[in-house]
Formats: sequence, structure tokens, C-alpha cells
Amino acid sequence: DDTLVQSLRAMGNYHFHPYGAGGIDGNIQLLEYDWEQVSVLRLPRMMVNASDCNGSWCHIVNHDIQEKFELPVKTLPTIMQELNHTSREITILKLDVEGSEYAFLEQVLDS
Repeated sequence: DDTLVQSLRAMGNYHFHPYGAGGIDGNIQLLEYDWEQVSVLRLPRMMVNASDCNGSWCHIVNHDIQEKFELPVKTLPTIMQELNHTSREITILKLDVEGSEYAFLEQVLDS
């Protein structure tokens, strides 16, 4: 919500950057969340259109159910370097990266 973002920016303690936290520096492809999904079942992407059969073959329909989009992401070391925080010590780090915490922290844990 733009109003919430503007309110948080006005406080001065919050900073928003045009990228996400990731296990790589680059772009990742995400699928739009399907808010109407009521089942954990996944439909096949390719399905035979039984009403469009001609002799020995049928037309195959590609169903892309969710929209795809790319998001730029950066690793923690890259973010710290770009923000000039390399000499700072992180005492608490709150993450919400939908199960990708290890991928995000892997480079930090290995160094």
C-alpha cells in the first residue's frame, strides 16, 4: 500500500530499496500468488483439448495459470557493500523470504 510506505518513509527509520533479498545477485522469476486457489492440487500445464480432435491427433492447450514476473535480488554481502555497512556487525537479522533463508544466508555462513 503506497500510503503505508509513504508513512513509514516519513518516519525516517525505514528505507525501501528496489530489489529483494536472495541467494544470488541477479533476477529470479516468481509466479503471481493465486488467491482463489482452494486446493493443493496442481493442474497440468499442457492439456488435450478433446473437443478439438481431428482423426488421429488432438490439439494441445498450454494453460499458464499464474502470471510470471522477474524480481531483481541481491545477496546479503552485496547489500551490505552497496549500503557501506561492511564494517558493521549484524546482531539481529529478521528474514521473511518464504523458506529461502538458507539460500540467502549461505554465502554469509560459508565465509
